[in-house]
Amino acid sequence: MKKLLPLVLVSACSGSADAPQVNQSPTDSAVLEQHAQQMMQLRPIRASRFGLTMSEVGAPFASLIGDYGPDGMALWRKTVAGMQNELSTLGNSDVDQLTLDVLGDAYRRYSGATDIPHGFINHLGRHRAYVINQIRHPLRWVTDSMTDYVAINSQTDARHYLRRLQALEPLSQQVRDKFVQDYEAGWMPPLVLREKALLWLQGYIAPVPLEHPLVTSLEERLAKANVEVEVAGPMVTEAARILQQTVYPAFQGVIDAVQGTMQQASAGDGLWALPEGDAFYRHAIYSEAGSRMDPADIHALGLREVERIIAEMDALLRSEGLIEGSVGERMNQLARRPDQLYPDSEEGRAQLLDDLNLLVAEINEQLPTQFGVLPEQTVEIRAFPVLVQDSAPGGTYSRPALDGSRPGIFHINLRNMEERARFSLNMLTYHETSPGHHLQIAIATNQGSQPLLRRTLSISEFSEGWALYSEQLAAEMGVYDEDPFGDLGRLQAELWRSIRLVLDTGLHHQRWSREKAIEYGMRMSGRPEISVTAEVERYMAWPGQALAYKLGMLEILDMRKEARTALGDEFDPRSFHDLITTGGSMELPRLRQRVQAWIAAGG
Repeated sequence: MKKLLPLVLVSACSGSADAPQVNQSPTDSAVLEQHAQQMMQLRPIRASRFGLTMSEVGAPFASLIGDYGPDGMALWRKTVAGMQNELSTLGNSDVDQLTLDVLGDAYRRYSGATDIPHGFINHLGRHRAYVINQIRHPLRWVTDSMTDYVAINSQTDARHYLRRLQALEPLSQQVRDKFVQDYEAGWMPPLVLREKALLWLQGYIAPVPLEHPLVTSLEERLAKANVEVEVAGPMVTEAARILQQTVYPAFQGVIDAVQGTMQQASAGDGLWALPEGDAFYRHAIYSEAGSRMDPADIHALGLREVERIIAEMDALLRSEGLIEGSVGERMNQLARRPDQLYPDSEEGRAQLLDDLNLLVAEINEQLPTQFGVLPEQTVEIRAFPVLVQDSAPGGTYSRPALDGSRPGIFHINLRNMEERARFSLNMLTYHETSPGHHLQIAIATNQGSQPLLRRTLSISEFSEGWALYSEQLAAEMGVYDEDPFGDLGRLQAELWRSIRLVLDTGLHHQRWSREKAIEYGMRMSGRPEISVTAEVERYMAWPGQALAYKLGMLEILDMRKEARTALGDEFDPRSFHDLITTGGSMELPRLRQRVQAWIAAGG
């Protein structure tokens, strides 16, 4: 890793070789550029997802993956500590104070819970509980990145890709070592998560190598890059050989390690059952949701919001003639109506994707009424690959490449068409695309005057709070004026984010069982059991993350209320929204300061 060196400036006053030399410290922007390089060198797959070049990263990285084992976690923390020390000395050069403040907040999060050695620090610098789980872990994130987000536009790119395939062997060993280290310290995922992690791991190495996505995606991208068949063919064959001889045995080693723990049940389904679990959960509430609230207070807030939204849904259901049963039961009945379901077929899935693309086109036409700055990049909607859909969430968004070479991508889970009732799809699409994640992230990415770390920063309560706020904003824009069922879908989604406050704190603080959480979620929401089960198990694997949506939304709504009250008729929603999106992701107290300064300046 590079060390910061003073720049040596040669005086231009004379052409003499003996002209005096002046040592000058690097500018603030140079320091922050180096910080970005350090981070990307530790997480090279992330650099590839951003479409960065070797000069931008400061070292060769295209063949590398990064270290997610015990040594890698220690190196990450040491690096972040050094960055924090350097950041504290800045502020006298060419970077604005807001950027220094925003990054200072982020660096504090990047170290994780420093007194807790368990878990792992992911590609976003978030300290997650379990290095192996059923939904998102280093092996899955890296392999998904390689098939979907790492560009292959030349023979050189393909050679780097093959080296990364080889690097899956040491990565697997690092993950195995971390899992074993945690297990021996009494820190392990609940048994059901280990069971489902095994299903993914075993399923991932089940295909014949030539038919595996790590091979077929290489073949497809080589063809798109017009690489000659005589060159591409041996590369594809080599990829299959690496899978057979290296990757599959490495994954089997991880499988063996997990299977070796299956005779030991969990003491409970939440963090409370683990050593230092309560402390880790309080850290997770801050790290994942930016809140210092007591878990019991968050639980109570969730219960109040559930009650409020259910009353609103009840009134709307009654206005549509749906009066029998609880709100959850009536929503479940509505979700099963034939007019609300797509056919469970390839044709039905294709029609669903076409309809979602139409929704995006329609909302894009209305965005100028609420935004002055709009994203330059497009967004694509894709179904999750069949190989991973069983353990994938309902939908995810991945940001575009910084150079515009890859669009934003909204992946939707189409494993079970009964989970995808028509009335629920508008909300999900607005959340993941525009005016939600894609709009906000693409605009932040385009702020080229800001340092790389700020443009690529992801603060969960900001990004998820914004996306949930955007669901309500879309309703305020009139998209449901003639679609009461679509508005019910929006309310059901907001209800679920409130239920998350109850479930997450219930599991990790109130000592709820998985079964109690599933029963509560089904009863209050009316969502299918398969959907609720997947959600509850997600909260078990990602403590605290589910809190970010509702807590973030409530803060943004409160900021808007404050601005409207202060500015009155002078309040301009376009200026307010541009203020938020062009500033990029930041902790919400920092965003509130920004909003208040904007109010003081007259909006």
